[in-house]
Order: sequence, then C-alpha cells, then structure tokens
Amino acid sequence: MALMEDLTKSAGGSVLLGLGIAIAAPVILPALGTGLRPLVKAVVRGGIMVYDTLKETVAEAGEQLSDIVAEVRSESTHSDGSTTGTAATEAGKGRSDRRAESEHAKGR
Repeated sequence: MALMEDLTKSAGGSVLLGLGIAIAAPVILPALGTGLRPLVKAVVRGGIMVYDTLKETVAEAGEQLSDIVAEVRSESTHSDGSTTGTAATEAGKGRSDRRAESEHAKGR
C-alpha cells in the first residue's frame, strides 16, 4: 500500500501508474471476463427458470379465474328467474326452437 501512496504523490508516479494499468488491462480484463462468463450464464439460466415458472403460474391462475367466472355465471342463470336467466336461455336456443315456440303460440 505504501508503494501505491508513493506513486500517487508525485506527478510522474501518476503517469507510471496509468501506464501500468493501460498495459495490464488488456491481459486482466479478458481473463476477468472469461471468469465471469459462467457466473453470468448461471444468472441468466436462473432468470429463465423463474420466468417459465411464473408464466406457468399466471396461466394456471387465469384458468382458475375463468372457471370461477363461468361457474358464477352458470349459477346466476340457473338460480335466478330474472330476465338475465331468461335472456341467457333464449340466447342458448337455436333459431328453429324459437320459431317452433312462436308458431305454437300463434296456434299453428
């Protein structure tokens, strides 16, 4: 540490320190990058696994919510005698069913 302090105290020392870093950087940085590559790949792999798990969980939650909504709609149409239930029943009938009911009502 004393060597570093001695080098930085003088202007010439700062230049030498800068040159030393400039010379060592091309050797150190690629080695450092090579050493970090497996770590970066592991982090990316973990991120992909979390994304896939979260995507699956959200899809399942969406399906469950859709099932609940369909169940509530079904219960409300079957338990209510209101216009909502009647409209839903009418919407479920085909054209021929409504025509037959209409003709029956007219007395044909």
